[in-house]
Amino acid sequence: MNPNNTYLGHFHLKYNPFPVAPDTENFYVSGPIKRITTEICHGIETRKGFMVLVGEVGLGKSTIGRKIVSILQESGVETSLILHTGLQGVDLIKEINRDFKIRAQGNGLGDQLRQLNN
Repeated sequence: MNPNNTYLGHFHLKYNPFPVAPDTENFYVSGPIKRITTEICHGIETRKGFMVLVGEVGLGKSTIGRKIVSILQESGVETSLILHTGLQGVDLIKEINRDFKIRAQGNGLGDQLRQLNN
């Protein structure tokens, strides 16, 4: 017998309350998280530039990021979610452009940024 099914049945749960992947559908939005998501969404919607969310491992940055993406998508904002944290500089901008299906004429950082801004 699967031990996961045992505790799910014992506690009358329909699904695992602690999934490995971030779960934005059943995410509790506390006051501080609401403020963070509101500030980041406002910064993005008013085109303030790149927004960065930092914190210790396990604090929910990925879940908050996915929640922000879902909020923005509901508002009709096109989003790019980069999960590879090792990307920097031109490689990061190229990956963002790839998400948006943007093709820059050159490979340099200036070319990539110019096309993204356009």
